[in-house]
Amino acid sequence: MSNIPGNVIADDEDRAFLEAAGKWYISDQGYCVRTGPRDPVTKKAGKHIYMHRVILERKLGRPISPGMFCDHIDGNRSNNSRSNLREVTNQQNQYNTRAKGYYWEEARGKWRARIRFNGKQIHLGYFELEADARAAYERGKATYHVIP
Repeated sequence: MSNIPGNVIADDEDRAFLEAAGKWYISDQGYCVRTGPRDPVTKKAGKHIYMHRVILERKLGRPISPGMFCDHIDGNRSNNSRSNLREVTNQQNQYNTRAKGYYWEEARGKWRARIRFNGKQIHLGYFELEADARAAYERGKATYHVIP
């Protein structure tokens, strides 16, 4: 029986290491985690160890840099394949959130599209059709939310 939940994706080169690390489970937030060692002094339960961070550090050959995050490129928290994980800033990590970036503005009677970049809201336009506002937002993501 595997120590890794069946719906979790991990590359073959990481599976043996992950299996030997202990029992993994899916957290309330949808990440594959295991509990770290209990604190010998306080006897408190160990902190969560996140599978995606373990795999990214193995891929990088070093710890994740301070202030950086592990990003699931496709947004699927169960997909921990190496090709789906990258080290990013907090801002870059927000790029693949599912916020739609457009909404109905009652005062104008139109759809408004906007995008957030470098802490600022960028107005992308007003549109008669929701589909046009969505398309403008998608163009904005392709322009502003690019991770090199």
